[in-house]
Amino acid sequence: MAGILWMGSAMALMNAALSVERPSRAALWLLGSAAIGLVALDEIFAIHEHSVRVTGDDDDPKILLVSCAALGVSSVLWIERLRGPVLRLLLAGLAVHFTYLIVDLGDGDYFRLPIAIGPLSWIEEYLELTSSALYFSALFVLAGTRSRRERA
Repeated sequence: MAGILWMGSAMALMNAALSVERPSRAALWLLGSAAIGLVALDEIFAIHEHSVRVTGDDDDPKILLVSCAALGVSSVLWIERLRGPVLRLLLAGLAVHFTYLIVDLGDGDYFRLPIAIGPLSWIEEYLELTSSALYFSALFVLAGTRSRRERA
């Protein structure tokens, strides 16, 4: 999981480099790269799991993370005016990420989904991985499209 996040951070950094002529766009991509990198560090060191000692569960950081992802995707859509496959991949990533949060919250802390805890936890992990892969794919396609335009 952390590997996909590091690659996503690198793709956001690539988009920053390809946006250097527009400082506001480059700044957005640099901020996005840093944010994705922080999430990758959290995955490696399991930082958000320590919130269990404070709040009794690790749901609050996950709610914050999905909210920040929604804000980030909205910002990118607003600044970049995306269309086509990049737009679809970002929106699919956000939809899957939101579904991940619903599944995670449905383990009994906020409500109870009618699925056993074992399958619920692997569904949650699958959704988390899938959302990260969709975000990475969107950033990869955007960087590829931009670099082809630069060469043309």
